[in-house]
Amino acid sequence: MDITNVILNEMGNIKQKRKLSLTLTVNKIHYHLQVDPTDCVVDLLRDRLLLFGKKRTSESAMCEHFSVLIDGKIAEPSKLLANQVNGKSLVILEGLPASIR
Repeated sequence: MDITNVILNEMGNIKQKRKLSLTLTVNKIHYHLQVDPTDCVVDLLRDRLLLFGKKRTSESAMCEHFSVLIDGKIAEPSKLLANQVNGKSLVILEGLPASIR
């Protein structure tokens, strides 16, 4: 095995050891996932749970406003890490009544 494969293999082992068993509720649905504790919550919601309750606030594809309720308090998931929502209850746009969206 060459040095590149050894390094890549070791990096994979380190990443695997860092996994967090994450439990959370989103819009009254319970989820149990294995995630990296430093994964961004917005990426977790969008990429792992395929939830897209976001509103674009500018023409830039990179600029999105995506607020959620976490245990009843408003928060920006783009500024939170997975380990910060472990055991929490989240409500995203789709989980709100249509009359207040």
